[in-house]
Amino acid sequence: MNKKKTATIKSMGEQIQKSLIIEQYQLQKPIKRRQKKTSLLATMSTDQAQVHPEESPINFNQPTREGQVTEKPSGDLLDFIRVPKLSEYGTVEYIFIPTRSYWLEIIREDWGATDEEIIACIKAAPQLSRFKIEVCGSYIGHGVIVRANSCRNPIVVKCTVVADRVSPFYHELLGVSLGMKLAMKYKIVYFDLNCVSEVVAEYVMRTWDMKNECGCPPRDKKDYCVKCSESMLDDIGERQNADKISAVVDEIFYDALEEGFLYFYLYPIKLSRAKAVCYLANSGVDRELRIPEIEEDAELAEILYKEVFGHGSEEEVGLQKQQLILRKQERKLQKQKNLAAERACQESLWGQ
Repeated sequence: MNKKKTATIKSMGEQIQKSLIIEQYQLQKPIKRRQKKTSLLATMSTDQAQVHPEESPINFNQPTREGQVTEKPSGDLLDFIRVPKLSEYGTVEYIFIPTRSYWLEIIREDWGATDEEIIACIKAAPQLSRFKIEVCGSYIGHGVIVRANSCRNPIVVKCTVVADRVSPFYHELLGVSLGMKLAMKYKIVYFDLNCVSEVVAEYVMRTWDMKNECGCPPRDKKDYCVKCSESMLDDIGERQNADKISAVVDEIFYDALEEGFLYFYLYPIKLSRAKAVCYLANSGVDRELRIPEIEEDAELAEILYKEVFGHGSEEEVGLQKQQLILRKQERKLQKQKNLAAERACQESLWGQ
Protein backbone atom coordinates (compact mmCIF):
# COMPACT_ATOMS: atom_id res chain seq x y z
CA MET A 1 0.00 0.00 0.00
CA ASN A 2 2.81 2.40 0.91
CA LYS A 3 4.60 1.64 -2.36
CA LYS A 4 1.44 2.38 -4.33
CA LYS A 5 0.95 5.65 -2.47
CA THR A 6 4.61 6.64 -3.05
CA ALA A 7 4.31 5.92 -6.78
CA THR A 8 1.12 8.00 -6.97
CA ILE A 9 2.76 10.93 -5.18
CA LYS A 10 5.80 10.71 -7.46
CA SER A 11 3.59 10.69 -10.55
CA MET A 12 1.65 13.70 -9.27
CA GLY A 13 4.90 15.51 -8.57
CA GLU A 14 6.12 14.94 -12.12
CA GLN A 15 2.83 16.20 -13.55
CA ILE A 16 3.00 19.32 -11.37
CA GLN A 17 6.59 19.97 -12.46
CA LYS A 18 5.67 19.47 -16.09
CA SER A 19 2.67 21.81 -15.71
CA LEU A 20 4.92 24.47 -14.17
CA ILE A 21 7.28 24.20 -17.15
CA ILE A 22 4.40 24.72 -19.59
CA GLU A 23 2.99 27.57 -17.52
CA GLN A 24 6.37 29.27 -17.48
CA TYR A 25 6.56 28.92 -21.26
CA GLN A 26 3.05 30.33 -21.80
CA LEU A 27 3.77 33.37 -19.64
CA GLN A 28 6.93 34.33 -21.53
CA LYS A 29 6.66 37.70 -23.31
CA PRO A 30 8.66 39.26 -26.15
CA ILE A 31 11.86 41.01 -25.06
CA LYS A 32 14.52 43.11 -26.77
CA ARG A 33 16.73 41.14 -29.14
CA ARG A 34 19.91 42.05 -27.31
CA GLN A 35 18.58 41.18 -23.88
CA LYS A 36 20.13 38.09 -22.29
CA LYS A 37 18.45 34.92 -23.59
CA THR A 38 16.42 32.70 -21.26
CA SER A 39 15.65 29.06 -21.73
CA LEU A 40 12.86 26.69 -20.82
CA LEU A 41 15.30 23.79 -20.87
CA ALA A 42 17.17 25.22 -17.86
CA THR A 43 14.34 23.87 -15.67
CA MET A 44 13.59 20.62 -17.48
CA SER A 45 15.94 18.17 -15.72
CA THR A 46 14.36 16.35 -12.81
CA ASP A 47 17.73 15.59 -11.23
CA GLN A 48 20.12 18.37 -12.24
CA ALA A 49 19.47 21.75 -13.85
CA GLN A 50 22.89 22.48 -15.28
CA VAL A 51 21.91 23.60 -18.79
CA HIS A 52 23.17 27.11 -19.47
CA PRO A 53 20.66 29.44 -21.17
CA GLU A 54 22.92 30.19 -24.14
CA GLU A 55 23.51 26.46 -24.68
CA SER A 56 19.88 25.34 -24.55
CA PRO A 57 18.42 23.70 -27.68
CA ILE A 58 15.26 25.74 -27.11
CA ASN A 59 15.56 29.50 -27.42
CA PHE A 60 12.23 31.27 -27.19
CA ASN A 61 13.63 34.75 -27.84
CA GLN A 62 15.39 34.16 -31.18
CA PRO A 63 14.71 36.98 -33.70
CA THR A 64 12.43 35.77 -36.51
CA ARG A 65 12.88 36.37 -40.25
CA GLU A 66 11.34 39.82 -39.78
CA GLY A 67 13.99 40.59 -37.17
CA GLN A 68 11.54 40.81 -34.26
CA VAL A 69 11.06 38.54 -31.28
CA THR A 70 7.58 37.03 -31.32
CA GLU A 71 5.56 34.84 -29.02
CA LYS A 72 5.47 31.19 -29.98
CA PRO A 73 2.23 29.21 -29.97
CA SER A 74 1.52 28.02 -26.45
CA GLY A 75 2.80 24.53 -25.76
CA ASP A 76 0.80 22.08 -23.68
CA LEU A 77 1.50 18.87 -21.79
CA LEU A 78 1.45 16.84 -25.00
CA ASP A 79 4.35 18.89 -26.42
CA PHE A 80 6.84 17.49 -23.88
CA ILE A 81 8.00 14.00 -23.02
CA ARG A 82 10.03 12.49 -20.18
CA VAL A 83 13.09 10.59 -21.43
CA PRO A 84 16.15 8.88 -19.95
CA LYS A 85 19.64 10.29 -20.47
CA LEU A 86 23.07 9.15 -19.32
CA SER A 87 24.70 11.89 -17.25
CA GLU A 88 28.40 12.75 -17.35
CA TYR A 89 28.74 10.88 -14.04
CA GLY A 90 27.43 7.64 -15.53
CA THR A 91 24.03 7.75 -13.84
CA VAL A 92 20.68 7.57 -15.64
CA GLU A 93 18.63 10.73 -15.19
CA TYR A 94 15.21 11.63 -16.56
CA ILE A 95 14.59 14.95 -18.26
CA PHE A 96 11.62 16.65 -19.91
CA ILE A 97 12.22 17.62 -23.53
CA PRO A 98 9.94 18.82 -26.35
CA THR A 99 8.61 16.19 -28.72
CA ARG A 100 10.52 15.91 -31.98
CA SER A 101 7.77 17.57 -34.01
CA TYR A 102 7.44 20.45 -31.54
CA TRP A 103 11.23 20.92 -31.41
CA LEU A 104 11.41 21.14 -35.22
CA GLU A 105 8.47 23.55 -35.21
CA ILE A 106 10.37 25.85 -32.83
CA ILE A 107 13.50 25.74 -35.02
CA ARG A 108 11.41 26.51 -38.10
CA GLU A 109 9.89 29.51 -36.34
CA ASP A 110 13.35 30.66 -35.18
CA TRP A 111 15.31 30.23 -38.41
CA GLY A 112 12.84 30.04 -41.29
CA ALA A 113 11.86 27.42 -43.84
CA THR A 114 13.27 28.83 -47.11
CA ASP A 115 16.70 30.10 -48.18
CA GLU A 116 15.48 33.71 -48.11
CA GLU A 117 14.01 33.37 -44.62
CA ILE A 118 17.12 31.63 -43.28
CA ILE A 119 19.42 34.35 -44.63
CA ALA A 120 17.16 37.04 -43.12
CA CYS A 121 17.14 35.30 -39.72
CA ILE A 122 20.94 34.89 -39.72
CA LYS A 123 21.31 38.56 -40.65
CA ALA A 124 18.92 39.54 -37.84
CA ALA A 125 20.77 37.45 -35.25
CA PRO A 126 22.66 39.39 -32.54
CA GLN A 127 26.01 40.77 -33.69
CA LEU A 128 28.89 38.30 -33.43
CA SER A 129 26.51 35.34 -33.00
CA ARG A 130 28.56 32.27 -33.81
CA PHE A 131 27.27 29.27 -35.69
CA LYS A 132 28.61 25.74 -35.96
CA ILE A 133 29.32 24.08 -39.29
CA GLU A 134 30.08 20.36 -39.12
CA VAL A 135 31.56 18.50 -42.09
CA CYS A 136 32.40 14.91 -42.96
CA GLY A 137 33.85 13.28 -46.07
CA SER A 138 33.91 9.65 -47.18
CA TYR A 139 34.35 7.55 -50.33
CA ILE A 140 30.58 7.75 -50.76
CA GLY A 141 30.02 11.49 -50.35
CA HIS A 142 30.15 14.57 -48.15
CA GLY A 143 27.92 15.84 -45.37
CA VAL A 144 27.52 19.34 -43.93
CA ILE A 145 25.30 20.62 -41.10
CA VAL A 146 24.81 24.29 -40.23
CA ARG A 147 23.85 24.57 -36.56
CA ALA A 148 22.67 27.47 -34.42
CA ASN A 149 25.23 28.59 -31.83
CA SER A 150 26.30 26.19 -29.09
CA CYS A 151 22.84 24.61 -28.76
CA ARG A 152 23.55 22.66 -31.98
CA ASN A 153 20.02 23.01 -33.36
CA PRO A 154 20.22 22.26 -37.11
CA ILE A 155 19.24 24.97 -39.58
CA VAL A 156 20.35 23.48 -42.92
CA VAL A 157 21.94 20.17 -43.91
CA LYS A 158 23.59 19.22 -47.19
CA CYS A 159 25.06 16.05 -48.68
CA THR A 160 26.74 15.25 -51.99
CA VAL A 161 27.93 12.14 -53.83
CA VAL A 162 31.60 11.51 -54.66
CA ALA A 163 32.39 11.22 -58.36
CA ASP A 164 35.98 9.91 -58.12
CA ARG A 165 37.61 8.19 -55.18
CA VAL A 166 40.95 9.73 -54.22
CA SER A 167 41.68 9.26 -50.49
CA PRO A 168 39.87 9.69 -47.15
CA PHE A 169 42.06 12.74 -46.42
CA TYR A 170 41.17 14.39 -49.74
CA HIS A 171 37.44 13.77 -49.37
CA GLU A 172 37.40 15.12 -45.80
CA LEU A 173 39.17 18.22 -47.13
CA LEU A 174 36.52 18.55 -49.83
CA GLY A 175 33.91 18.42 -47.08
CA VAL A 176 35.60 21.40 -45.42
CA SER A 177 35.41 23.30 -48.72
CA LEU A 178 31.72 22.40 -49.04
CA GLY A 179 31.11 23.72 -45.53
CA MET A 180 32.74 27.03 -46.46
CA LYS A 181 30.52 27.28 -49.55
CA LEU A 182 27.41 26.75 -47.43
CA ALA A 183 28.55 29.49 -45.02
CA MET A 184 28.94 31.83 -47.98
CA LYS A 185 25.52 30.95 -49.38
CA TYR A 186 23.74 31.78 -46.12
CA LYS A 187 25.89 34.85 -45.35
CA ILE A 188 27.40 33.39 -42.17
CA VAL A 189 30.55 35.25 -41.13
CA TYR A 190 31.20 34.10 -37.56
CA PHE A 191 31.27 30.33 -37.19
CA ASP A 192 33.20 27.38 -35.80
CA LEU A 193 34.11 24.80 -38.43
CA ASN A 194 34.28 21.17 -37.25
CA CYS A 195 35.52 18.13 -39.18
CA VAL A 196 35.71 14.46 -38.24
CA SER A 197 39.41 14.04 -39.12
CA GLU A 198 42.00 15.32 -36.65
CA VAL A 199 44.68 14.98 -39.35
CA VAL A 200 42.79 17.25 -41.77
CA ALA A 201 42.11 19.83 -39.05
CA GLU A 202 45.79 19.92 -38.06
CA TYR A 203 46.98 20.12 -41.68
CA VAL A 204 44.61 22.96 -42.63
CA MET A 205 45.39 25.04 -39.54
CA ARG A 206 49.16 24.50 -39.78
CA THR A 207 48.99 25.60 -43.42
CA TRP A 208 46.80 28.59 -42.52
CA ASP A 209 49.18 29.65 -39.75
CA MET A 210 52.15 29.50 -42.15
CA LYS A 211 51.03 32.65 -43.96
CA ASN A 212 54.05 34.94 -44.32
CA GLU A 213 55.88 33.17 -41.50
CA CYS A 214 58.03 30.48 -43.12
CA GLY A 215 60.61 32.85 -44.66
CA CYS A 216 60.39 31.20 -48.09
CA PRO A 217 60.74 33.25 -51.33
CA PRO A 218 57.71 35.11 -52.81
CA ARG A 219 54.80 32.77 -53.51
CA ASP A 220 53.03 33.99 -56.60
CA LYS A 221 50.37 35.97 -54.70
CA LYS A 222 49.38 32.95 -52.62
CA ASP A 223 48.60 33.53 -48.95
CA TYR A 224 50.51 30.46 -47.81
CA CYS A 225 53.65 28.62 -48.83
CA VAL A 226 52.75 25.80 -51.22
CA LYS A 227 56.16 24.17 -50.81
CA CYS A 228 55.88 24.03 -47.02
CA SER A 229 52.28 22.90 -47.24
CA GLU A 230 53.10 20.06 -49.62
CA SER A 231 56.08 18.96 -47.53
CA MET A 232 53.62 18.15 -44.71
CA LEU A 233 51.82 15.72 -47.01
CA ASP A 234 54.83 13.38 -46.88
CA ASP A 235 54.18 12.77 -43.19
CA ILE A 236 50.61 11.61 -43.84
CA GLY A 237 51.26 9.70 -47.08
CA GLU A 238 49.40 12.06 -49.40
CA ARG A 239 52.24 13.31 -51.61
CA GLN A 240 50.77 11.54 -54.67
CA ASN A 241 47.63 13.69 -54.31
CA ALA A 242 49.49 16.96 -53.72
CA ASP A 243 48.11 18.77 -56.78
CA LYS A 244 44.49 17.94 -56.00
CA ILE A 245 44.90 18.75 -52.32
CA SER A 246 46.62 22.08 -53.07
CA ALA A 247 43.73 23.05 -55.36
CA VAL A 248 41.20 22.41 -52.56
CA VAL A 249 43.33 24.27 -49.98
CA ASP A 250 43.62 27.22 -52.39
CA GLU A 251 39.82 27.32 -52.65
CA ILE A 252 39.28 27.09 -48.89
CA PHE A 253 41.71 29.91 -48.12
CA TYR A 254 40.48 32.06 -51.00
CA ASP A 255 36.91 31.76 -49.72
CA ALA A 256 38.02 32.52 -46.14
CA LEU A 257 39.90 35.68 -47.15
CA GLU A 258 37.48 36.84 -49.86
CA GLU A 259 34.41 36.53 -47.63
CA GLY A 260 36.11 38.05 -44.60
CA PHE A 261 36.05 34.97 -42.38
CA LEU A 262 38.43 36.65 -39.96
CA TYR A 263 37.94 34.05 -37.25
CA PHE A 264 38.43 31.04 -39.51
CA TYR A 265 39.37 28.00 -37.45
CA LEU A 266 38.94 24.29 -38.05
CA TYR A 267 38.40 22.01 -35.04
CA PRO A 268 38.19 18.20 -34.96
CA ILE A 269 34.94 16.76 -33.62
CA LYS A 270 34.52 13.43 -31.83
CA LEU A 271 32.80 10.70 -33.82
CA SER A 272 30.34 10.24 -30.95
CA ARG A 273 29.09 13.79 -31.63
CA ALA A 274 29.12 13.46 -35.42
CA LYS A 275 26.54 10.74 -36.09
CA ALA A 276 24.26 12.98 -38.13
CA VAL A 277 26.94 14.50 -40.37
CA CYS A 278 28.47 11.03 -40.97
CA TYR A 279 25.00 9.71 -41.82
CA LEU A 280 24.69 12.46 -44.44
CA ALA A 281 28.15 11.75 -45.90
CA ASN A 282 27.26 8.09 -46.36
CA SER A 283 23.69 8.59 -47.58
CA GLY A 284 24.66 8.38 -51.27
CA VAL A 285 22.39 11.22 -52.44
CA ASP A 286 22.74 14.85 -53.49
CA ARG A 287 20.39 17.11 -51.56
CA GLU A 288 20.12 20.22 -49.41
CA LEU A 289 17.48 20.15 -46.69
CA ARG A 290 15.92 22.86 -44.58
CA ILE A 291 13.70 22.11 -41.57
CA PRO A 292 10.51 21.24 -43.58
CA GLU A 293 12.48 18.67 -45.62
CA ILE A 294 14.26 17.35 -42.50
CA GLU A 295 10.84 16.73 -40.93
CA GLU A 296 9.96 14.48 -43.88
CA ASP A 297 13.10 12.35 -43.37
CA ALA A 298 12.19 10.58 -40.12
CA GLU A 299 15.53 8.74 -39.77
CA LEU A 300 17.65 11.88 -40.19
CA ALA A 301 15.33 13.92 -37.96
CA GLU A 302 15.58 11.31 -35.18
CA ILE A 303 19.40 11.23 -35.37
CA LEU A 304 19.57 15.04 -35.13
CA TYR A 305 17.00 15.07 -32.31
CA LYS A 306 18.93 12.59 -30.16
CA GLU A 307 22.22 14.29 -30.94
CA VAL A 308 20.96 17.63 -29.62
CA PHE A 309 19.28 16.40 -26.43
CA GLY A 310 21.56 13.43 -25.75
CA HIS A 311 18.70 11.14 -24.79
CA GLY A 312 17.67 7.68 -25.97
CA SER A 313 15.34 4.81 -25.27
CA GLU A 314 15.62 2.82 -22.05
CA GLU A 315 17.53 0.11 -23.94
CA GLU A 316 19.91 2.59 -25.63
CA VAL A 317 20.72 4.40 -22.40
CA GLY A 318 21.18 1.09 -20.59
CA LEU A 319 23.64 -0.02 -23.27
CA GLN A 320 25.49 3.31 -23.04
CA LYS A 321 25.82 2.82 -19.29
CA GLN A 322 27.23 -0.70 -19.74
CA GLN A 323 29.73 0.57 -22.32
CA LEU A 324 30.79 3.37 -19.97
CA ILE A 325 31.33 0.85 -17.14
CA LEU A 326 33.41 -1.36 -19.45
CA ARG A 327 35.54 1.59 -20.57
CA LYS A 328 36.18 2.53 -16.95
CA GLN A 329 37.15 -1.05 -16.13
CA GLU A 330 39.50 -1.16 -19.14
CA ARG A 331 41.16 2.11 -18.10
CA LYS A 332 41.54 0.82 -14.54
CA LEU A 333 43.06 -2.44 -15.78
CA GLN A 334 45.43 -0.60 -18.08
CA LYS A 335 46.50 1.66 -15.22
CA GLN A 336 47.21 -1.38 -13.06
CA LYS A 337 49.29 -2.93 -15.87
CA ASN A 338 51.27 0.31 -16.29
CA LEU A 339 51.95 0.50 -12.55
CA ALA A 340 53.03 -3.16 -12.46
CA ALA A 341 55.38 -2.62 -15.41
CA GLU A 342 56.84 0.50 -13.79
CA ARG A 343 57.31 -1.35 -10.49
CA ALA A 344 59.05 -4.27 -12.25
CA CYS A 345 61.34 -1.83 -14.07
CA GLN A 346 62.29 -0.12 -10.80
CA GLU A 347 62.95 -3.47 -9.07
CA SER A 348 65.22 -4.59 -11.91
CA LEU A 349 67.20 -1.34 -11.62
CA TRP A 350 67.52 -1.76 -7.87
CA GLY A 351 68.68 -5.36 -8.39
CA GLN A 352 71.50 -4.15 -10.60
